Amino acid sequence: KDINGKEIYEGDIVRHNYGFGNGKGIVCYSAPNLELKHLNKNEVCNDFTWVEWELFEIIGNIHDTPELLGESYHEN
Repeated sequence: KDINGKEIYEGDIVRHNYGFGNGKGIVCYSAPNLELKHLNKNEVCNDFTWVEWELFEIIGNIHDTPELLGESYHEN
C-alpha cells in the first residue's frame, strides 16, 4: 500500500521522495517482487520492502494517465 493506504499494482505511476532522490516511477512486476522503473533515468530499482512502499504515493497509472509518463520515458 502507498502512503495513502491505496493498494499498489503493476502499471501504477508513483511519486517518491526516497533516499535516491525525488522523482516519479512506474511499478513493474518481476517475480517475486515489485520493482520501480524511474521515469527520468529508465533505471530499475528492486531493493524495496513492502514497508518502504508505504513512502510512495500513487499519482496515476500507465493506462488512465499516460501523460504523467512525460517525454523522457521509453518502454523497454
